[in-house]
Amino acid sequence: MRQREGASHEDNHFWSLCGDSLFEGGADYFKAFKAHKEVHGVTSERKNAALASHALVGISPEWLQETGSPYDLKNPRVQLLIAKAKDWVESWCGEGAVWAVRYDTDEVGSGIVDVLASPIRTAYHKSGSAKPSISINKANSDLVDAVNDQRRALWVEAGQSPDDYVPIRKSFRAMQDSWAWFAQEHLSPSLERGDPKEETRREHLYPEEFKEALAAAKSAEEFEAKATEMADQLVRMRQEAELAAAEAEARRVEDERRAIEARRARREDEEAARSLRDEQRQLKDGIADLEQRRDEHKRLLAAISVGKKQLAELRDQANQILDRARQEAAEIVTGAKQRATQIAEEVLNAWPQFKGIPHPFKQAMNHYTGLLEVVKDIFGKVDLRGNAAYRTQVNDDEMTDEGDPPPALDLVLDRAKKRIEAKNDLISRNEPGGPSR
Repeated sequence: MRQREGASHEDNHFWSLCGDSLFEGGADYFKAFKAHKEVHGVTSERKNAALASHALVGISPEWLQETGSPYDLKNPRVQLLIAKAKDWVESWCGEGAVWAVRYDTDEVGSGIVDVLASPIRTAYHKSGSAKPSISINKANSDLVDAVNDQRRALWVEAGQSPDDYVPIRKSFRAMQDSWAWFAQEHLSPSLERGDPKEETRREHLYPEEFKEALAAAKSAEEFEAKATEMADQLVRMRQEAELAAAEAEARRVEDERRAIEARRARREDEEAARSLRDEQRQLKDGIADLEQRRDEHKRLLAAISVGKKQLAELRDQANQILDRARQEAAEIVTGAKQRATQIAEEVLNAWPQFKGIPHPFKQAMNHYTGLLEVVKDIFGKVDLRGNAAYRTQVNDDEMTDEGDPPPALDLVLDRAKKRIEAKNDLISRNEPGGPSR
């Protein structure tokens, strides 16, 4: 649609790292980009990152027409424009960043140089390693910073406070300023930067729209009216498009919100289901534990019942044994008492005759009677319902070295010895037994 009648694309200016004409690699952009990476040692590309910057560097065709046709590659200003456009791009992208340049002479429009460049910056890995990498964003950011520095300096030179300076944010705006200054310095001081769209607030027509408006107009007034009408229509179309985009964005946000809520609800349902499964598993384990405890309790009750029965039988047997023991002990004690009393009476009754008994025989009788008295004194006080061997008061001097009562046999023999010595003493004085009676 933009091609001039009778013009051919073969007449355009082509240059790349692979050649300087259409058929000798000047338009082989794939090969030229590959060569650019090899030259700079770039071995990889970041995922979803821009690979190159396509800059459309231009000036008003009227400046080119002062020295010839803007479609003539031999025009010195056309040649200067092509060379300086490449230099300007490399002034902020870096030396050697440009790998292709094209100037079209077959289009109605003119004064535009297409420059393809891939800025090289050093990429640092968190491990500490570094390697060359293509970074469009870093080059654009550096350009914005440089332009803001120069604009701030001009702002201060004009007598304005540096605190009131409002920096620009967009890289395209910075490119416009940078190219205008570069062109004024290297092409012509008469060149002026166009007013930014952000300041004029005018709707700019695309070349096709401008051409259509120009062809439809019969006069300057009609052209202005037609252009204004088309601009207004374009504004409406863009407003409608922006409104539709806003509505679409609102729908997208709402759909995303609903999706988030649905995911949240799903997660909550999954967590609730997981919690319910955990509770069911814990309940099942608790029931199994209770059943196990119940079975153990039943076994324990059965064992206790058997134990009670066996204990009752043992108690009955023990009572029978104790009854027999008490009966036998009572008979023994009663017999011992009777026999001891009988002997004592016989001894006292026969004491007059006993005086005449030889002394050794008397000592033998004392051994017998002393031992019998001690047995009567100790075992005559046995509690037949207890389990101890004897129940008598033990004196302190009769205790063992460990502080325990002595064995019954030792106690009997020790007391019998003392009793016998006392009786022998009475015999030596020819007196009856006194308290032993």
